[in-house]
Amino acid sequence: MNFLGNKIKLSFTRPKFTKNGNKITCQLKYRIVVPSVNSCSSHKSLGNDSAVVTDFGCGVYNNSVNIPSDFFVATGVAVCNEGDTFDNNLGRKMAEARAESAAYSHAAPIVKKYVQSLAEDLLNMSYDFAAKSDGVRRHNKEYVNDLING
Repeated sequence: MNFLGNKIKLSFTRPKFTKNGNKITCQLKYRIVVPSVNSCSSHKSLGNDSAVVTDFGCGVYNNSVNIPSDFFVATGVAVCNEGDTFDNNLGRKMAEARAESAAYSHAAPIVKKYVQSLAEDLLNMSYDFAAKSDGVRRHNKEYVNDLING
């Protein structure tokens, strides 16, 4: 199993700015991008003595928590204080930085919930496999005993 990509990130559109008096507002649309889990490709050995099958068939793992594919919108504001000289360029930079910070603050708990759900699903898959393995071992032990005892 490998990940298609190696980083969780936010993908932003171009910022949209509005100016109202001494206030500049920036709106950023963004998506949360999480790598898919792919069951294709080679797999690393689990240890020196282990034989690992390197082709499990291809497929992308889909878990139960989906990060919405629609864009979220984050807003940042910069206000020029009374007595300061208004600088449009500086205000835009400050508003955009605040919008980006708001986007990451919003996305962090969503990503955490998604990754926790993925980890729980994978752990449950390992429990299911362990139960299946135990059942196969017990069945084969009985089968071999039946063959011996005729």
